[in-house]
Amino acid sequence: MNAAPLIELDNVSVTHAAGTEPLLDNVNWQLMRGEFWVLAGDQGSGKSALLATMAGLQRPAAGTVRIKGRDWSDAPEPEQMAWRREIGFVFELHGRLLHHLTVLENIALPLQYHFDEKTTAKAEALLDRAGLAAVAHQLPSRLSPRLQQRVSLLRALACPTEVLFLDNPLNGLATSGVKWWIDFLATWRAETPVTVVATSNEPDGWRGLADRHATIEGGRLNLMDGAN
Repeated sequence: MNAAPLIELDNVSVTHAAGTEPLLDNVNWQLMRGEFWVLAGDQGSGKSALLATMAGLQRPAAGTVRIKGRDWSDAPEPEQMAWRREIGFVFELHGRLLHHLTVLENIALPLQYHFDEKTTAKAEALLDRAGLAAVAHQLPSRLSPRLQQRVSLLRALACPTEVLFLDNPLNGLATSGVKWWIDFLATWRAETPVTVVATSNEPDGWRGLADRHATIEGGRLNLMDGAN
């Protein structure tokens, strides 16, 4: 494992995207290549906001976020764009799919944006791998929220992804749904190594896959060592 952190948070304060009141203060966290972190905490504790701050989707209220050793606030736009091509983000609930596009078009969109390749074929292959080929030409609104989040995962993995951020995908799932996520990601990471940070209300759902754990309590981030 590379000794240099992939992402480093140094005395970071985290707020909601449009807020000013800190949800978390003095966050110090190093994300190393190949790790699988689970971030647990109560509803409204700041898990989603911390995930977005780590991913560079929102700026910290204070402190420094370094991505590959680079202070994110000082990075020029081309460098930030290059980083965004290497991250995948699966948003909570419906996954923030574009509802005027079909499932296939949603997955192909980042490929079309970043690459001039056989986008449809790659998107179809991902859908087939996930067992979702039958819904390729449906609009996301016709799918259940659990399937929409699976499509969001495929969209996040369509481009070469170095870090994958998952915002509470196991919430409310039955055992079979949890098993799908565990099995899919375990197989994917065995073939294509990717660093993962997942938020969760029930961290035990990631048992056997996650090797690092953190909790948010009282506006503080607590890092715990050891495997699940």
